[in-house]
Amino acid sequence: MNTQKGFAPLIIVGVIALVAIIVGVGYTFMKKSEVQENKPAIQEAQLPREEIQQPKDETADWKTYRNDSLGIEFRYPSNFFLNTQPSGFAKSAYSDDVDKFFELVDTKRSCYIGPLFERGLPFDVKVEEKTVETADNNKIIIKYVTYSDGDLMNGLVFLSRPKINYLVYMHLVNLSNSSIMSENKIISSDKKSINTDCVKDFEKIFSTFKFTQ
Repeated sequence: MNTQKGFAPLIIVGVIALVAIIVGVGYTFMKKSEVQENKPAIQEAQLPREEIQQPKDETADWKTYRNDSLGIEFRYPSNFFLNTQPSGFAKSAYSDDVDKFFELVDTKRSCYIGPLFERGLPFDVKVEEKTVETADNNKIIIKYVTYSDGDLMNGLVFLSRPKINYLVYMHLVNLSNSSIMSENKIISSDKKSINTDCVKDFEKIFSTFKFTQ
């Protein structure tokens, strides 16, 4: 009887120690699991966030032309210079509408945007159309006239301004085109196509176009 009583305290102590070990192991395992779960979140929070790349505005540094008489506004690149004073034949053609005249000239790439003499088109040409959406959500149709050999002869846009009963003609041609009314034209008998970069600028200019009235 005394021997059994002596073992009883030892058994109780052993059970308590075993329970303490189990609890300790379980607690340690649980803390490790929490650390592992939180670790990716901490690492993710420490990673630098990638900046959202905004689409580049190619026309941000372009100049702005506004003509209140025509009720139009658009941007144009610095490789073109703007002339609003008609000269040569254009001076007489715009004698009553001087405030409605403008032309864009790029001498480096031999490109001209502006009015031309009214002349018929040759028979051996092909006409294609391209639609450009403007800055004020309108649509402008550009007509491209190409020679039979595929060289681009003319790009033209007709802008109807019914409020002022006026039709704006904007042509894109090579500076050597004989139909140019400006004194900026180049005298040449050679047939020259339009620079492809000028075509891109022509279309981009109309994407900035706004009707102000």
